[in-house]
Amino acid sequence: MSQTERRLAAIMVTDIAGYTAMAQRDENLALEILEEHRSVLRTQFSRHRGREVKSMGDGFLVEFSSALDAVQCAVDIQQALHSRNAGLPEDRRVLVRIGVHVGDVLDREGDLFGDGVNVASRIEPLARPGGVCVSHQVYGYVRTNMRVPFVSLGEQELKNVTGSVEVYRVVLPWEEQPKAEAERTRVAVLPLANISPNSEDAYFAEGMTGELIYTLSRVPSLRVIAQTSVMKYKDNRKSVAEIGHELNVGTVIEGSVRKSGQRVRIMLQLIDARTEEHLWSEAFDRNLEDVFDLQTEVAQQVAEVLQVELLGRGRPRACHHTAPDMEAYMLYLQGRHFWNRRSEYGVRRAIELFEQAIEIDGCYAAAYAGLADTYVVLVNWGYASKKDALKEARRAAEKAITLDPELAEAHASLGLVLSEEDEDLSRAEEAFRKSIELNPSYAPAHHWLANVLFATGRTEEALEEALKALRLDPLSPTIATVAGDYLYHVGRYDEAIAQWRRALEIAPGFVRARMSLANAHEAVGDWELAEGELKQAIATDPESPQPRAAYGEHLLRLGRTEEALAELRKAAEDTGGPFPTYHFGLALVLAGAEDVAHSLLDRFTARDDDWPGLRLAVLLGDALAGHYDRALERFDELKRAYNQQRRRLVYEIDALSGLVEAVGGYHEKARARLEVLEQASDDVVPKTLVGLTYCWLGEIERGFSELSEAVRAQESLVRMIKVLPLPARARDDKRYSELLQSLNLPAEESSRTPSSKQREDE
Repeated sequence: MSQTERRLAAIMVTDIAGYTAMAQRDENLALEILEEHRSVLRTQFSRHRGREVKSMGDGFLVEFSSALDAVQCAVDIQQALHSRNAGLPEDRRVLVRIGVHVGDVLDREGDLFGDGVNVASRIEPLARPGGVCVSHQVYGYVRTNMRVPFVSLGEQELKNVTGSVEVYRVVLPWEEQPKAEAERTRVAVLPLANISPNSEDAYFAEGMTGELIYTLSRVPSLRVIAQTSVMKYKDNRKSVAEIGHELNVGTVIEGSVRKSGQRVRIMLQLIDARTEEHLWSEAFDRNLEDVFDLQTEVAQQVAEVLQVELLGRGRPRACHHTAPDMEAYMLYLQGRHFWNRRSEYGVRRAIELFEQAIEIDGCYAAAYAGLADTYVVLVNWGYASKKDALKEARRAAEKAITLDPELAEAHASLGLVLSEEDEDLSRAEEAFRKSIELNPSYAPAHHWLANVLFATGRTEEALEEALKALRLDPLSPTIATVAGDYLYHVGRYDEAIAQWRRALEIAPGFVRARMSLANAHEAVGDWELAEGELKQAIATDPESPQPRAAYGEHLLRLGRTEEALAELRKAAEDTGGPFPTYHFGLALVLAGAEDVAHSLLDRFTARDDDWPGLRLAVLLGDALAGHYDRALERFDELKRAYNQQRRRLVYEIDALSGLVEAVGGYHEKARARLEVLEQASDDVVPKTLVGLTYCWLGEIERGFSELSEAVRAQESLVRMIKVLPLPARARDDKRYSELLQSLNLPAEESSRTPSSKQREDE
């Protein structure tokens, strides 16, 4: 039987440009040149630790463990060939095209297959003869470590590849530097400098920055960097060229605002980010009383300039939102500032500020959208009752749409509410797509759409939207972390880790990214590093229950049950709302704290909060205590409630039901569940639960095969194997010890859970 291994790799594909025509003209010369070309390339493959997978006529397929090695090898190949070609007649020159991509590959007896190979082979023909092209994924890895510049060729539709791929050309030392126009449609509006005598007027400068971003993002074919990313450059001394490189934009707008009494002066400049050439500048002097008319005028004039300079078009469509009262506007900006903190104090302070803005100006749609987003954060972070907070959020979002149907933020806010209510995720998706239609550059809409797509089982689409959000808001720690989560889920582990580390570079106190890094360390068996990340997360945010709960789960996986129980109980005491996954509840149950899990569920049920994750964990605990029929009945009720809405959750329920049926002795029903799960795609089926089910059915070999697949897929649940229900005959099997070893978990004399022993004694 052939052995197949899946891994992440950097793939290089090469091809000699015009070789077929060369062979037709002079076959002997073509063969001579081909051999010389192979010698040059193989020398470089060896130097850069590349593995030659195979030669393909006049080309090669090569694997590298590092994207940096692959790109440096490609550059050195072209350098060697460029030196060789110098002074030779044209008919003896060798011009090679090279494409490089990082992606998932399948190794079958030494040959490689999969998306990593397919994308690299489609990128290679886009390179110039004698040139190199790389994918956006490769560019993300190497851009800060290569001395050669890169220029985007834009989003490319590649044959037999789902979704578009942004491709970059490597500008080799002897090639002409790229013209600025290549990326000039990607625009960054830098924070306008506040040069007013009063430092409190900084909110006004930030508001003018936001107005420019809002208007320009509504211009078709422009891609405008989100405000959360550009605000990182406030008071920054970097050059326009450096900022343009970091944000991957070709055009930058910068300027200043000065308020003095009732007068305001706004000075703006439009700059080519590559050459730092000034394309346009203007100063606007107005009375402060007509500031919002001024903001609209300024933003529209800049939009006109960009359309003429970059797109060759006429005037953009006008903004239809109504300018709010100035005091309300200032309160709105402060509200967004506190909302972005995500702490309980910050979120509740944001609500106060948005409500004050609305009290002053009851027609301010953006303030209602901000209020809706803030109430949803209260739910997401466990700060408030789901039922009450979402009711307020929906009311605010619908009011925002009524006031301004063209406001993208309002439709995104409604989508966020709908996605949390779980009534109909298709309606949430429609709202997010409407938001994107109104403003394609609104990064949160792409981010939240990705979450809905993932919940409904469309993993690749979810990843695509998350990466779009990241390109629009590259300095958002939240979006970087979410993109990393989805990259991790599809097996692109190195890219995921790079995103989480990037999020921590942007915001060192962002615990979500640190928790994701801890999960990745656990997955490769580095438990000590994982523990360090979790302890740092707790130290960073000691009032938040999430990192403490994650640490408790970590301790439980290692078999340190008493320590785990203390951390889990503390997390339960600190939380105002349960976590969105069932892992926290499951950890409580498996640690012997069923009473805490039941107490949490009773508390949230009493106030009509519907959190299926906690309910699933409690039902599994009931089943393992012997109440099989009752648990199965409740599982079926949950499945009917979420059928068609949350595909991933439905498969989780099916897998849990199958496990309970197997443990409870309903073997035929369990086998029927497994047949259903076998028809689903791998990415929505929890392999750990399937493996446990096969073990309880007596099919130990098949069970460990599935559990091994769960380890390879880096499922977090399989790392709970020491406390999950597993029959004694499976724990006594040598493959159990091998499984623990593959997870780098310490072996124990007896790891049987009470539920396992109880069932086998019956």
